[in-house]
Amino acid sequence: MRHPYEMGGAYWLFNMVYTQISIFAVLRLGSTSSAMKGALIQPEHLWAITISLASLWLLSIVTLLIFSEKGFRHTFYQPTRAWEYDRAVIDTRIDEYRMYIFGDHPQ
Repeated sequence: MRHPYEMGGAYWLFNMVYTQISIFAVLRLGSTSSAMKGALIQPEHLWAITISLASLWLLSIVTLLIFSEKGFRHTFYQPTRAWEYDRAVIDTRIDEYRMYIFGDHPQ
């Protein structure tokens, strides 16, 4: 149930943010343990790397949203799933919209 068609764009965006936050949580928990004493990379260097990569990730997400087509930006954060969208199209009672769904289906 991790596909955007099943969970919607809001879940996808939440999953992306949750992943980034979990990296900081894991680093925080790991840097306080005694296992880091013999590590090749010091915790402060790991923090710098993590912040750099998280900043790069944030920049890439913002760039994706800026350069995506304006008509589709809402799909990144709306909770509507694919089957709900299809149902809304069918409920419009406009045959041109209804046929659009069947044109994409392989059968």
